[in-house]
Amino acid sequence: MHFMNTWDIERCVAVYDRHPILGPASKTLLNLERWTNQNSDGWAYWPKPVRAAKKLMELLERDYRYGEAEVTEAEYKAALRPIKAFRTRQGADFVIEVPVSERLEELRKVIRSESISWGELAELQGLAHHISDGDVELLEWAGVAEGERPLG
Repeated sequence: MHFMNTWDIERCVAVYDRHPILGPASKTLLNLERWTNQNSDGWAYWPKPVRAAKKLMELLERDYRYGEAEVTEAEYKAALRPIKAFRTRQGADFVIEVPVSERLEELRKVIRSESISWGELAELQGLAHHISDGDVELLEWAGVAEGERPLG
């Protein structure tokens, strides 16, 4: 059975913090691991959540250890299927993070409905380096001046 311990998971969260797909993937794994620790004997002792996260751990390890080609959103979504099934069967309430592109589109909808919160604006500013140069709407709301690019 494939296994990533707490240190491995936290390392992935730190390394992939600004990655558009692996960032949310590693945060989802951390959320699952923390939920498991709070609701059982622990991540290392309950095999069901670890089995559910196998594809996600392999995805993270593949990129980190072997430097393989860029991970796609489709691969991430496929790795989430057993985790979502586990979450449903167990009645778990941990957060599954979405890829940055999906989150940006969610924020766009909130902007257009004129119901964006201060917290969402701060989140958008943190994601500004993922916004494409031509997306004037999101760049403007993220506080990026015309002709400038955010660091990251």
